[in-house]
Formats: sequence, structure tokens, C-alpha cells
Amino acid sequence: MMTFVHRFPFMPLVLVTLLASGCTPLSDRRPDQVDRREAVLTTDVKGALIGSAQVSAASIRVDLEAGTLVLHGFVDSEGERSEALRIARRIASGTPVEDRLEIR
Repeated sequence: MMTFVHRFPFMPLVLVTLLASGCTPLSDRRPDQVDRREAVLTTDVKGALIGSAQVSAASIRVDLEAGTLVLHGFVDSEGERSEALRIARRIASGTPVEDRLEIR
């Protein structure tokens, strides 16, 4: 009876390659990998804003510009602005967040 490693001798190399590619610094990644990371981050932040009862997410746009997460749009109060920024910073964890929100 052949074991998995005998049937697929290349599999350990594939696994090591996949694991190592996950450790590549962002600056060394291909543009499509960076774009995917940006899409995931902005989608996660927008989803968290939508899930908040204190934030009207429909009037807030989330972008990633030169490595900085940027919130654009309008809020109804300083409290709503603070909550949106708190959520964005929590989700972005380590990515700078810039406030371009305006109170209407």
C-alpha cells in the first residue's frame, strides 16, 4: 500500500512553498496580491460599519490610499465619526486610518 507521500512526492515542496509565500512582506508581493489585500481590508471595514447600529455606513466610503485606510463621506455627529473611526482602527489593526469624514 502506497502512502500519500509516495503517491505525491512533490506535495511537501508545494506545501512549503505555499506556507512561505504567506510570509512574504507586502512590498515584495505582486500587485494582484496587494490588490486582494486592499479589497479584503476595505470590505471588512465596510462590513463592520454596516453592522454597527451607531454608524450610517451608506454615506461612508472606505478606500486604501498608499497604505492608509481612508474614510470619506458624511456623518450626522461627532459621536458617529468617532465610532466609525474606532471600528476602522480595530479592523485595520496596524494600518494607519485617515479621517476625511464631514459632519452634515
